[in-house]
Amino acid sequence: MADTGKRLAYDLVKDIWENGDKDAAWERTDKRLQCLAQSGFDIFKEELIQDQIEDAIENGYELQVEEAWLMLACRLSSLVCNPNELRSRWFVFLEKMEAKMEQLCDEELPKLTAIENIEKARLYSRKIAGQLQNIHNRAHTVYEEEIIDNYYRHGNHIKMGDALFDRLYDFRSSCEERYNKFTQKRLNYIEKLNKTFQKKEKTNG
Repeated sequence: MADTGKRLAYDLVKDIWENGDKDAAWERTDKRLQCLAQSGFDIFKEELIQDQIEDAIENGYELQVEEAWLMLACRLSSLVCNPNELRSRWFVFLEKMEAKMEQLCDEELPKLTAIENIEKARLYSRKIAGQLQNIHNRAHTVYEEEIIDNYYRHGNHIKMGDALFDRLYDFRSSCEERYNKFTQKRLNYIEKLNKTFQKKEKTNG
């Protein structure tokens, strides 16, 4: 597969250099990228890109082709990272986090209700809220690192209107929408927690 990546990168720069039509070269390369992505091709490593830059320089293609190498790497990565697969993993992860919040509240709210001392109940309520926040923080970290970072890392090298850009934008939008639903569920549990404690306050008062 590494040899395939080298050949693809070499052909792209050679095409741009010899024919002088970057857009046409990208169009031809995109067709090959689509075929490679469908066959499960792995993105060639950064050191392979550097190897090909050096090879291009040695063969007279000049240093200006470096940008083309890096853009090619980003485009291939955008295809191979498979947004649909990453989105599915993200959705499954959030479902697990939601299950944790549900289990937490199902187990801890009855214990909160059973605490007779109001100050101890207040502290216990804050503990539950902190645990809910920790679950949310974990999800937020994954959202930033796996969804947002991926979007900008690949999207910054793709023009608006490009089919790959549309694909990435749809990926981010759907992941963000699902994240917002998760956040709302946490707020719902916080509200349920607050109502439970407020009811206890009135009962004890």
